[in-house]
Amino acid sequence: AFTQIHSQPMNNPISFLLFYLACVCASYGQELPIPDGYSVVDSVTGDLDNDFIAERVVAFNIGPENEYEGVPRELIIYKRKNHQWTIWRRSSQALLGSQDGGMMGDPFGELEIKNGILLISQNGGSSWKWGFTDKYRFQDDEFYLIGYSSIFGKLCEYWEDVDFNIQQVCS
Repeated sequence: AFTQIHSQPMNNPISFLLFYLACVCASYGQELPIPDGYSVVDSVTGDLDNDFIAERVVAFNIGPENEYEGVPRELIIYKRKNHQWTIWRRSSQALLGSQDGGMMGDPFGELEIKNGILLISQNGGSSWKWGFTDKYRFQDDEFYLIGYSSIFGKLCEYWEDVDFNIQQVCS
């Protein structure tokens, strides 16, 4: 047996808001155009250019994993245009390869967006550990490295924390 569903006009503000949010969420569910041979490592969504529209940042492996050499990575930032995700910016230098973490293997930590700043964390080592976070801000139609923090050392022997704020000097 089928149950008949009665429809009523959406004159209730809460119903309208829920309908609107469902439509927005469904439109953001549209799949990303992933380049051939690429596979997703991680992704994060947030507003990087202060236009109140979230961009999507994706870390990709480029090609199949190689047991001994690993695989290079690329960072791609997507922007929505005409309800479609399109490649907006990309970098083959922002991410280390999948085996560049030393004995710890994969150095990838995480992607994060805080207050419009893209943070990329990576780490590795063996008994001596290292890790760093690069901080990028979109300004003047480009992404600029505006901060760098790192840790380095061996527990109980030596430890160093470094944190740089980088300011762009205009003349």
